[in-house]
Order: sequence, then structure tokens, then C-alpha cells
Amino acid sequence: KWDLAAKEPGAEAEFRQVVQATLKFLPYVPILFVSALRRKGITQVVDTALRVREARFQRLSTGELNQLVRDAVAAHAPPSKWGQRLRIYYATQARVDPPTFVFFVNDTRLVHFSYERYLENQIRQRYPFEGTPIRLEFRGHAAETHRKGAKTTRRGTGVD
Repeated sequence: KWDLAAKEPGAEAEFRQVVQATLKFLPYVPILFVSALRRKGITQVVDTALRVREARFQRLSTGELNQLVRDAVAAHAPPSKWGQRLRIYYATQARVDPPTFVFFVNDTRLVHFSYERYLENQIRQRYPFEGTPIRLEFRGHAAETHRKGAKTTRRGTGVD
């Protein structure tokens, strides 16, 4: 019971670290400490739920998103594979609930999961999207689409 654990000095910070370490794949999810018995943090639940809902329906303009992508690429160049470097032509937010971003690239096979994670982190750094997963989709250039076996990749982060 949290009511009993909360009496220990530093218990909240320690428990927060344990939860963050255990759920490190969900760093964007807020952690709340609530006690109905002591009426602690109850209003925080509703306030947080409203913020999360607002974040889930947040929409970025294509211009804002592409500036972010240009900055991210300038700070950390995309990977190369088979002598080819990943090129991101542009990105757009295709939908909300959950926020879904589509990146138009030269070849989806060049998108490494670590660079995808880097792009997600860059988006979250500028626009937190608190409490909601975001999806990144990568679509290849028209020439790639006609190549045998070429596919659109859709990668989601988190759970809807």
C-alpha cells in the first residue's frame, strides 16, 4: 500500500526510479503518487489525464516538423548502408490519436531502428507528447516502391 510506503523518507523518489527502470520503454508516461485515504494527489490525476489527452491530439505543422528534422539531421547525420546514405526528403504529421508522423525517404531499408529512436527523441524533446505514444512511418521514394520486395515500414512506439 502506498499510504504506508509514503511515510518513509525518500520513498517516492526511490519508487519513481524503480518504475522508470522497469518501464524504460515508456519514458513519456507520467508517474503519479496518489492516496485516496490521505486525499493526496487526487486532483493531479484529472489534471494529468487532461494534459495527456491534449498531447494526444496535438498537431504539428509540416513546416515545424521539417525544421525539427533538418535540425536533427544536421546534429546527427543519418546512417548509411550499402554505400547509400538515408535521405529524408520531408516529414508530415498524418494523424493524431495517436500522433503519427510520416517520413518520406529515399529507401526504407536504410532506416535503422536507432536512428528512428533518435528522431522520436528529437520530436519529444521539442514537443513532449506527454503520456502518449507516437508512431513513425517511413515511406520510400517512388523508384523504391516499384522495386521487388519494397514496403512501407510502419513502426509504433508504445502501446495504444
